[in-house]
Amino acid sequence: MEQKFFTINDDFESIIKKHIKEVKKITRVETGWTNFVFKVNNGKNNYYFRFPNNDHFSLSIIKEFAFNKYIKDKIKLRIPNLKLYYDDFSRPYTKHLEIKGESLTDCYDNLTEKERLVFSKDIMKLLKQFQSIDYRKEQNINFEKVSDYLYKVLKVCSDEEDEKYLDKLKKLELKNMTISHGDLNPGNLILKNNKLVAVLDFAFSGISNELADLTRLVGRLPNSYKNLLIENYEKLFNVKINPDDIEDLLILWRNIEEKYIIYLKTNHTYIKLPNKL
Repeated sequence: MEQKFFTINDDFESIIKKHIKEVKKITRVETGWTNFVFKVNNGKNNYYFRFPNNDHFSLSIIKEFAFNKYIKDKIKLRIPNLKLYYDDFSRPYTKHLEIKGESLTDCYDNLTEKERLVFSKDIMKLLKQFQSIDYRKEQNINFEKVSDYLYKVLKVCSDEEDEKYLDKLKKLELKNMTISHGDLNPGNLILKNNKLVAVLDFAFSGISNELADLTRLVGRLPNSYKNLLIENYEKLFNVKINPDDIEDLLILWRNIEEKYIIYLKTNHTYIKLPNKL
């Protein structure tokens, strides 16, 4: 089978210069886990290029492009305007213009109590928008279950049968399915003037249980956010969340991240893992 992904030895600069005139600076973003990521400045704007580093994420980047087109006019937050390309070896990669702001990862410690409350309400509005989308009417996109996608991720980074970690999510996905971002973590949320303005990276997207995105975010933020997010979810959706469901899904994500980190440290030593996970 022909390789459809990129390696650290590829000539990324030559590929980038096919798309950006008068390149002033190319900076590799060290924290790219699933792709080689480059920030490119042309003296006027910043662009991001992403080149998948294994076959699985080559398929993911194609899926993300299709999902971005689908979701663009269905939510109120900004999303990247992705452009999908293929090199001479039919390997996919994407480009998009930078969305101005800072990631929640870089500022969540500095938000005031009032700003945290505003953020929690804004993120619930996003989840409400996801749940209002009738994905069953769409004929042109294969909406993959997030549990199936996460199983593929585990297969990339482990030789063992890890499906047991997904049992809880699969059971929850038997009911209350909705559009899901799939990896709603602070690094994928952009704020401007402490206001949520954009959501990034739909590579894990698909359909899943309504608690999947909430739990992902809860698991990647300090405990000071946990009760606030859950309380606002319960208020907006008029439901009572079973704490065991949240805890079981948190264990699922921890297992996946731990295994993937081990995989990266073994197979992709050039990747600098972020301090905040």
